[in-house]
Amino acid sequence: MISTREGSFCVLCALYLLGGCRQPPAHRGPTTKTTSKSALAVSVTAPTSASAPPSASIRGASSAPSPPRIRARQMGQYAVIDESGSWTPNCIIHRKCKTKVAPLERCEPSQAARPWADFIAHALDFEDQLVDLSGRLEISDGFMSTAVQCSKGTCCNKYSVGVELYAEPKPLPLEGFGCGGDESRLCCNVLATGQEVIVHGRLIKRTSIPLRWELDEVSICVLAQ
Repeated sequence: MISTREGSFCVLCALYLLGGCRQPPAHRGPTTKTTSKSALAVSVTAPTSASAPPSASIRGASSAPSPPRIRARQMGQYAVIDESGSWTPNCIIHRKCKTKVAPLERCEPSQAARPWADFIAHALDFEDQLVDLSGRLEISDGFMSTAVQCSKGTCCNKYSVGVELYAEPKPLPLEGFGCGGDESRLCCNVLATGQEVIVHGRLIKRTSIPLRWELDEVSICVLAQ
């Protein structure tokens, strides 16, 4: 198991005040407005630069295939999400991440867990209780940013994004796990690549309207493929 006490990730509350949850454009024009990176993640594996609004075919057409999710990649002992481009020397992409990522331990063969996709309908019965849930470990769709406009190729913002147990229609955020950095690179404290996992933790109701859940005191193990 890997524990949040070993790889704690802090999302600064100040980012909500300054920027809120939004698409992570590296260089945003003054009229660009985006709130979900998934609409722009068609051909990238890093926070996407939004120099233009998402196309109507992606945003409006219900028959369009879902774009691939942004995922971290292993780089030595680190897990990163990089944005392609030419970056000034002050950008994080030119330095090593501070947090090393240990491989997730394998779940015990006898370890049982309910899929979050099925469990969510009964979640109110387990509020503030310890639960074991299964699903895919993914990077969350929404980035947070300080949203300062800066020149192309420079880094003047802080970005962060969470990690979640993915299931439709409501993924479950995992407290203590995520990524943080700037326009060029996010450093993650867990390698989330869509692998099937079991998470253990305390189910917390964050809001009632709309109903939003979070898992605290989290530990994670990966299921055998």
